Amino acid sequence: MGRIPKRAHRDTDSLKRLATELDKGGQSRRGILEHLNDLDLIGESPVSYRLLGKWLNDVPPVEKAELIAATFSDVMAIRQRAFHATAMCEMNRYAYITERAYWMGLYISALHILLRQALALEAAAELPPQFIMPQLEQFYKDIRTFRQQTPLLAEEEESVEELRASMRAFEKKFAKNLKLPKETL
Repeated sequence: MGRIPKRAHRDTDSLKRLATELDKGGQSRRGILEHLNDLDLIGESPVSYRLLGKWLNDVPPVEKAELIAATFSDVMAIRQRAFHATAMCEMNRYAYITERAYWMGLYISALHILLRQALALEAAAELPPQFIMPQLEQFYKDIRTFRQQTPLLAEEEESVEELRASMRAFEKKFAKNLKLPKETL
């Protein structure tokens, strides 16, 4: 038995599939709800409008990819209209400026939505990188030891006295015959 009294998990899954098929067929949600509640699979608890909405909004990843592909063709049609309006605006700037603004705004919004959905789909499909090797502990131990080493180009910190002494030696060696400028701007 599932969480719903007198309804098994397989019955709930078949109700979900039936609801999805009816929704693809173009039936209204109210009609789908009435049809599902008339079935014998329902058990003691009827399907609520909220639960039906949740079932219909849970789209499997395969259908999401198909939905993105269909949406991409719509975005391409909007792109064509936006570029046409841009070309018309170049010929007569004042007559087509609002049409250009409308189609370009619509195109940019549609692209943003499409790319966000596609990237979310890609991010959900990937597995995190996994390292499978025989000496994994030794590998991580080597990484920890390399992180603790000082870089080759790093110098040891000097004290203030040593720094002043090196500056005096530099001035003594290279700062011969220095004269201050006579004029300033």
